[in-house]
Amino acid sequence: MILHYLFDIEIKSFNFDLAGALVAINSSFAYEIYRSIFGDRSVISARVAIKRVCNTLNLVERMYDEYLTLARTSKYNMCQIVKGNSNHFMPWDGILDVAPVASRGIVANPDEKVYQFHTGTTNGDTAWLVGDYKANGMFKCDRFRHPVLCMQVCNYNDYVITKSARIQQCPITKRFVKLLRRIFGNNLGVFFVYNDTNLENPFDLTRFGFIEF
Repeated sequence: MILHYLFDIEIKSFNFDLAGALVAINSSFAYEIYRSIFGDRSVISARVAIKRVCNTLNLVERMYDEYLTLARTSKYNMCQIVKGNSNHFMPWDGILDVAPVASRGIVANPDEKVYQFHTGTTNGDTAWLVGDYKANGMFKCDRFRHPVLCMQVCNYNDYVITKSARIQQCPITKRFVKLLRRIFGNNLGVFFVYNDTNLENPFDLTRFGFIEF
């Protein structure tokens, strides 16, 4: 119980390396944390469980250090996650790079009107509000997202590897999003860029879109 409490404190304090060190204390605790994060009951070794948790925490740390806390350089930004030769996304896979990239605009449902506000100068200070201004000048907010993580997972050729069906159906992705909200708060906005084209062409955006979790 104490180890679970300490682990929760470390991830919410963004001390991901210390949280990873706690996971490696013993195999029993490693299994407990792995299953609490991913809900995976498959038979794996303690070494694999520790590696998957630590790699996932490393990805979150890089997203925090190399995207959320960096100064905003354009009006709309996405968090680009660059992987090696892979055609799917698992948060424990090896990552080549994490960096902010300019986006074309706000990610939104056509039926919703989204306003972007900034509470500071970093990417993590971006807030998206769904709602509208009233006649008295007040803003009626129906949904609030802060911070906003719009993730573009691609290979080193800048080809987006996430497919809409797979990213929505993958239970590991859903559990990863749950972990992100556990760390950054329930108002965190999580979006994944998808590309359903079959050709590996970074300039073909005909079936390019966003999925909100």
